[in-house]
Amino acid sequence: MTRILAALAFVLAIAVAGCGPSSFRKEVTETRLVAAAPAPPMNNSENAGARETGLAWQLPGGWVEAPPRPMRIATFAVAGNKDIDCYLTSLTGNAGGIEANVNRWRGQVGLPPATPEELVQMPQIEMLGRQAALVEAAGQFQGMNGEAKPGWMLLGAVVELDGETLFAKMTGPEQAVRAEKDLFVSFCNTLEAVAR
Repeated sequence: MTRILAALAFVLAIAVAGCGPSSFRKEVTETRLVAAAPAPPMNNSENAGARETGLAWQLPGGWVEAPPRPMRIATFAVAGNKDIDCYLTSLTGNAGGIEANVNRWRGQVGLPPATPEELVQMPQIEMLGRQAALVEAAGQFQGMNGEAKPGWMLLGAVVELDGETLFAKMTGPEQAVRAEKDLFVSFCNTLEAVAR
């Protein structure tokens, strides 16, 4: 016991000595902000977070799951093209309805609202065992940051579920997004609900 007390006293003496006079202190006069290294993408064909999201999917070749982002179920890096933004998100309830969301997306590329005839003729794809409206809209994309991007395209699918609305959305240069359309649709087809 004496040895333990002596060791503790020694450690305490060193700690107190380290706090010596203020003449040894150095004032911080400069700071730098260092960006954190981005998390590597998850290179998998089936999502690892299925239990957390309540959804599972299979990714097309060339797609990888990207690091999480706020307000999104998942974000995907598509074919190594950094200009393409692709993600899944959901909102509670009907989120304003299919028509309002289709027209919101059309407005993001500078198109007028769809007519009732255009809405009826809109292509449908399968998503979670239901029919989802497939939106293809090209023009000058206005992103959330306000930057206008001419020659861009928005490809989206929206479906109302029980108590929520699910969105799959891809934006980017028109030619690049058109090249991914079939893979986007097949990705949407693979979505399935899983137990949390």
